[in-house]
Amino acid sequence: MRPIFIDFEASSLAPDSWPIEIGLACLEALEVHLASRLIRPDPGWSPDTWSLASTAVHGIPRTALDVAKHAANVARWAIAMIRHRTPVSDAPAFDQRWLGCLLATEPSLARPVIVDFDAAAARRFRRPALVRVYERLDHLPTPHRAEADARRLAHAWLAGSRSV
Repeated sequence: MRPIFIDFEASSLAPDSWPIEIGLACLEALEVHLASRLIRPDPGWSPDTWSLASTAVHGIPRTALDVAKHAANVARWAIAMIRHRTPVSDAPAFDQRWLGCLLATEPSLARPVIVDFDAAAARRFRRPALVRVYERLDHLPTPHRAEADARRLAHAWLAGSRSV
């Protein structure tokens, strides 16, 4: 498996919420490569799911999305980035929903399935490498921004990879 770590920030945690930021991190030759995009809401997404509580967590004002790339453009970019990799997340239920919402703006695109970080790490690493993964993860902050949160997962994975 070639993982690409994925994280989203969203309008809220409501069932009909939508993605506002996607972050990706992948490993190449034991280096972490990062990318992210803010997402301009699709016209079909309800503005009623915007949450001020979520805004307080991720710090992305709604007005910042007005100048972001259109959701369909971000969907095409995301699939190009994910290509030939397995997306991995520490919150796959949420991230799969938001990825699906994003990709629905471009119906012809592939629909990758996001794998749970804990399950992927358990399959990939044995002790003591697995211990190093979680030690590193425990020492990295969770900034609640998509790229930084994806980077956190990639660096934890890297800590395990260096000890294999």
